[in-house]
Amino acid sequence: MISPKKVKGRGNKATSNKVEKRKLSKPRSRARESPGSKGVCMLCEGIGEKLVTCQGGCFSKFHLECLGITEWPVKGFKCQECTSGTRKCFVCGSSEPPVLPCKVAGCGKCYHDTCISQFTCGQVSEEGCIRCPRHVCTTCTAFAISKNDENFDVVIQKKLARCIYCPVSYHASEACLPAGCKVLNSSAIICNKHLDAKVKHVNVGWCFACSQGGNLICCELCPASYHENCLDEKCRPKPNEDKWFCRGCIDGKFPVIGDIVWVKIGAYRWWPAEVCNRKYVPDNILALKHGPGEFSVQFLGSHDYSWTSISRIFGYEEEDIDGRASKLGRKGIVKSFGKALKEAEEKFTQRKISREKKEAKSQERRSQKPPSYKHIKMNKLVDALIRPNLTEYTPCSCKPTDEAPCGSSSNCINRMLMCECNSSMCPAGDKCQNQRFQKLEYAKSEIFKSNQCGWGLKSAEDIYAGTLVVEYVGELLNEKTCYQRIKMAQSKGEKNFYMLNIDKDVIIDAGQKGNLARFMNHSCQPNCETHKWTVNGLTCIGLFAIDDIKQGEELTFDYRLHAVGNDQAECHCGSKLCRKYLGAKIKSTTTTKGKDGGNNKSNKNNNGQGKRKKRKKRKRAIKHEDECYVCGDGGQLIMCSRKSCYKCYHLECLTIDGIPRGKWDCPWHHCDICGKAANQLCSRCPNSFCKTHANGRIQSKNSCGEMVLLCHQCIDDDQDINKSN
Repeated sequence: MISPKKVKGRGNKATSNKVEKRKLSKPRSRARESPGSKGVCMLCEGIGEKLVTCQGGCFSKFHLECLGITEWPVKGFKCQECTSGTRKCFVCGSSEPPVLPCKVAGCGKCYHDTCISQFTCGQVSEEGCIRCPRHVCTTCTAFAISKNDENFDVVIQKKLARCIYCPVSYHASEACLPAGCKVLNSSAIICNKHLDAKVKHVNVGWCFACSQGGNLICCELCPASYHENCLDEKCRPKPNEDKWFCRGCIDGKFPVIGDIVWVKIGAYRWWPAEVCNRKYVPDNILALKHGPGEFSVQFLGSHDYSWTSISRIFGYEEEDIDGRASKLGRKGIVKSFGKALKEAEEKFTQRKISREKKEAKSQERRSQKPPSYKHIKMNKLVDALIRPNLTEYTPCSCKPTDEAPCGSSSNCINRMLMCECNSSMCPAGDKCQNQRFQKLEYAKSEIFKSNQCGWGLKSAEDIYAGTLVVEYVGELLNEKTCYQRIKMAQSKGEKNFYMLNIDKDVIIDAGQKGNLARFMNHSCQPNCETHKWTVNGLTCIGLFAIDDIKQGEELTFDYRLHAVGNDQAECHCGSKLCRKYLGAKIKSTTTTKGKDGGNNKSNKNNNGQGKRKKRKKRKRAIKHEDECYVCGDGGQLIMCSRKSCYKCYHLECLTIDGIPRGKWDCPWHHCDICGKAANQLCSRCPNSFCKTHANGRIQSKNSCGEMVLLCHQCIDDDQDINKSN
């Protein structure tokens, strides 16, 4: 530990203003210079302008000299890996299949699903789609997890600096970049995992999870140690592994400038310190010999400085004063160590409050802006759906000399059939008034922040009934892709969806790409409604005004959600006809009136007029179970449509591709062998059989004093339980 030299003017109140002015007018010589924003050569780690980019899919960059090439490639250049066609995993470096590419456009990296699943931010779907951690900030994600916030969308909005050797990335700022990392340019770094610091590695003698000693597994990069039983199953070392790294080191969660940490120097005890910004470190400390991956820290209490690396440092936590501090030898504590502990607690609390305030301000700024999306003017095909067919189009008989050709008061056959005229085939030509979707002839509207329903859409002008307010625009998906996106969004904690069915096979998703229609909220008593129109052979959905709408009035339509299982979202529309939940059935509010305007009720003294109608028997509501009949867990369940059946199932537990539409009989009512109607049903599982196949597969058994039907599988399970008892 070295104390700073007393330099004239440094820290003096009388000269502090001059120092600040000099800092603003001319950068200090030792401040880190900002490298160019050019690419980085993957072979020599050098930056430069003359770099050739691989067009084979990996998008790696190289110097011509490093490749041994003298002339610029005429055709698209491909690196050796892309030329051979055997892509390597960006984590382990092995090309053993299967190696899957990251689904984010322009990423170019490939991974084994087992390798990417080690990272907290790595996502692998059931279909094998990978989203690697290079597209989120590791530091911000760790902070979001500590605050129990599973929505990481906020951590990908700014520019990221990515490690060129592993899938970790950070915002290009001192608040997020790890201390000691090597900055190559504004978008590329080498993180601490790949920098060979000369500082001797040391591990603590207690478990980071339970603070107890014993047989410990030690991280090869940082001082962390754990009992094997205290680790998650994914984090435990594999049998053939020579080296083991903790989850924090794998994710790239390293100390940043300003963090309060515990540091071990030589034979001294673990001591609380603060990670320093090298711009404010004294000159004599900067002049000391230090290697790559090392950074300066200031010890609290004594205020001495030293150089260290992540191999001798771990983060300070709120409970360390009463927990780990006792493990660090608090008995017989010296006065300076007690002062250091007190200062560490104060600085840690101040930093925590400062970061929470900064995050609150950031969230407040984000709440003043609508969620980001890409604005598009027309639907975009994502899946291989039906292509437009103009051979079936029939031109109308309107003439350009008509008063309002193809208008609302005309006899245009296409308009009557809710089909737009084709601009090149309509006889009315440019005067045709039946091309509102194609010409984007929408009513003026604007986004606003509502009180209870988040962002909404309101009219910016008076709108007459029947006017096309806006087309609902987005990406056209099939049912399989739709449910994949929903599942992926739910795994990230997303609760807002922008999907609208055109028909059973085509869904519009306006979540990532769309127009202003995506902001229109639901109402049980809306002022707009959806209509399907055919535009150039494709089906489009337009939102039309039901009644006259005044300027400034919120635009709403009925989502008519199909509720899957027992989960229903609460409705906040506030209308008189509110159904309380999205997906609830619409209540009929109409009453028939007689000629006198009164209600047409039956009356015994009405001389036989208006005979009393027989009341229809109300169908008893079927109370379904809350657990899946296959696995026994709750969640989103699909209910059987039979009146007498109360069974529910997870979609994943059924052998079907998508959610069934219309009436659906669960597997309990069909023979497992032939698929015909079953009359012998197991009382514990979905196994069932018809008369032909029931013999020998299901029988009556005494269960808890009651005779029930059980299949052989359930009978065998009972016998195994009895043997074990």
